[in-house]
Amino acid sequence: MNLITALRLSAVWRRLVDAPLDSSVCRALSDGAGRRRRTS
Repeated sequence: MNLITALRLSAVWRRLVDAPLDSSVCRALSDGAGRRRRTS
């Protein structure tokens, strides 16, 4: 396996792993903001 293929694979893998993480982080942040607004 050459370097370009490895880099391409790692980029795809990172995108697959980051997508659910990003959405869950965004959801957690929006939930926290919503809770703060409701309590204040």
